[in-house]
Amino acid sequence: MLASRLSQLTAAAILAKSRSPDDGRQLEYNLTERGLGLIPVLLEIAKWSAGADPDTDAPLEWIAAVELRKPEVAAMIVDTVRRRGSVFVGEDSVVARLAARVAFP
Repeated sequence: MLASRLSQLTAAAILAKSRSPDDGRQLEYNLTERGLGLIPVLLEIAKWSAGADPDTDAPLEWIAAVELRKPEVAAMIVDTVRRRGSVFVGEDSVVARLAARVAFP
């Protein structure tokens, strides 16, 4: 099932498949520019999901940022993904950077 989905996303030019630079036997899948263009759509889905799920684990900073500064958050995510960084986990993740903003409304 996963292999089929990856093939479909690669065929649709949403993902690009390449060999891992660390281990040439492994494959990596990365978002293409077309795939990165889906980030605003995915943010809308994430925002809806966080609001619809009373048991969400979505950080408050994340929900507020998507509500109030969607273009800025989308740009942060695109930049982070291009650098092969993390959106949710780690000191330099998008969520950590949003939480670090003292005056974030």
